[in-house]
Parts: sequence; C-alpha cells; structure tokens
Amino acid sequence: MIGPPGAGKSLLASCLPGILPPLAPAEALEVSMVQSVAGTLAGGRISRARPFRAPHHSASMAALTGGGLRVKPGEVSLAHLGVLFLDELPEFHGMVELLHQDILLNDNGFSVTNRVHDNRPASRTPRH
Repeated sequence: MIGPPGAGKSLLASCLPGILPPLAPAEALEVSMVQSVAGTLAGGRISRARPFRAPHHSASMAALTGGGLRVKPGEVSLAHLGVLFLDELPEFHGMVELLHQDILLNDNGFSVTNRVHDNRPASRTPRH
C-alpha cells in the first residue's frame, strides 16, 4: 500500500484478518501452538482469529525472526497464517533481504539460531 501519512494504510491493514477466510480447525491449532510457545495464548484456549502483527521498524532482527538465549518465536512466526504488516518497509534493515531470500528458496521456513537450531514454519499466505 502506498499513500501519504494519515491516509489509513495501517487501519486498512489491521482489518485484513477480518476479511480473510476463517481458520480451519487444523490452522487454528497451528496458530495456537505458535502463540503457546510465545506465551501469548489467551487463557489457554485455541485461537480462532487470524493473527495481525505490526512490529515497529526499530525492532531487532531477533524480535522479528525469533531466537535469543531462550528461543522464542519472532513477529514473522507470530503472524503465521495471518497478516504481518511492515509499515515503512525500507526502514526494516535486513528484514527485506531475509524475506526475499525465503521467497527465493521457497522453503516456507526459517532457521533460528542461538545455541539451538530450529526450523519454524512461516506461511506467507492462507492455504485453502
């Protein structure tokens, strides 16, 4: 989306999960598992809503992709089967290259490393 500040790009992006198809039961379980690992699952219930994540452009690469001493999912994994809105995309240094590399490799996953190697799924589009 392109437009001047205040045109409603963020508002429009935040509405996208509401117009996407509902999560299938298996998808709801996937989303809930990612949220559970991250410690953001509300009340321990299966989440039926598609996630919407809009990290600030100053977020670290670990916050975006996951990792750290205690490996946790990053914003990309938390947006699994939902919407990842990167407002001011050119300001996300390194993220554009990471997403571009993922698209070129077409492996639907990323490597998260810091003493632990993990390959977490990251779906770019809903599967229906």
